Amino acid sequence: MLRVYLAGVGNSLEHHWQRLWFESDPNGLWLEHNSWTDIQSDKWIAELAVLMEDHREPAVLVCHSLGCLLAVQYERARGMLYVRGALMVAVPDPKTAVFPPTVQGFRSGDEVATQLKCTVVASSNDPYASLAYSQAVAKKWKAEFVDLGQAGHINGESGLGSWRDGQRLLGALEKE
Repeated sequence: MLRVYLAGVGNSLEHHWQRLWFESDPNGLWLEHNSWTDIQSDKWIAELAVLMEDHREPAVLVCHSLGCLLAVQYERARGMLYVRGALMVAVPDPKTAVFPPTVQGFRSGDEVATQLKCTVVASSNDPYASLAYSQAVAKKWKAEFVDLGQAGHINGESGLGSWRDGQRLLGALEKE
């Protein structure tokens, strides 16, 4: 089964768990955007559509931050014919004061439903989303919810390395 990696603003760089997973994943596809700074939802959705149409086989999405909102908005716009599930890590809240103003067109996760089988992973001190928001998103998406405690934005700065517990969550999704 394919794993399609959807990163957030600025991309997931070398010490980010998502990049580490991808680099050792023979079944992984990385969505490389034309712009990681001037971000418009319709452009990112179109780029994901090209990737998915080029690889018409069962896939699980491995999403971080804005990649999570991309996944659900892509589903609404294009459908998810080949997608079997999604690991949604650090779903951001576009209504927070720290959400990048250069990001345009992404709706809040608690406003958009999804049919995807997914697991939402959150942190109690994520600057881009409160724990209450993350729990509301998981409820709206009918997703399993995992609270990592104080792990920041669950990115390279969180010091998770290859994040073995996250790999187990992904493995559980792939088995369902």
